[in-house]
Amino acid sequence: MRSEEYFFEGLLVMSCYIGALSRLRYPQIKEDRKSYKKFVSKYSGLNDIFENIDLLFFYQWRKNATVKNDKIYNDLKDYPKLLAIFKGEFGDEDNIKGSTVRYQKRERLVELIKTKNVAWFDEVKFTKNIELFSNNQILSLLSGTLIE
Repeated sequence: MRSEEYFFEGLLVMSCYIGALSRLRYPQIKEDRKSYKKFVSKYSGLNDIFENIDLLFFYQWRKNATVKNDKIYNDLKDYPKLLAIFKGEFGDEDNIKGSTVRYQKRERLVELIKTKNVAWFDEVKFTKNIELFSNNQILSLLSGTLIE
């Protein structure tokens, strides 16, 4: 990891190692991504960071070939309405790219939507689905892409 020449190879080896450890630690979890996320969340000591929602990923996910056709992402209802609320509060993609507002707590997003008093908002479903845009989910996607 310290070598510029082999940095990406180091990341790959580290991701594979974490993936193997997570499968050993959580054999009852059948999906690699889920065991990977649980392992990183529990043992990294950085759970607050990993639970943050990446608004840039939320804004751009439909352009991402890895997830745009994934049915679990397409389960997110009212995406255009949510996107409009978030852009109204935090700005567009260009505004959030280098900004600290890019990463938000899910509770903050729920409160923001609630302040809009919209009848279409399903808090339970939103809370479940917004996790797909967490840093932990992105990490598991990247590790799955590296490994597959």
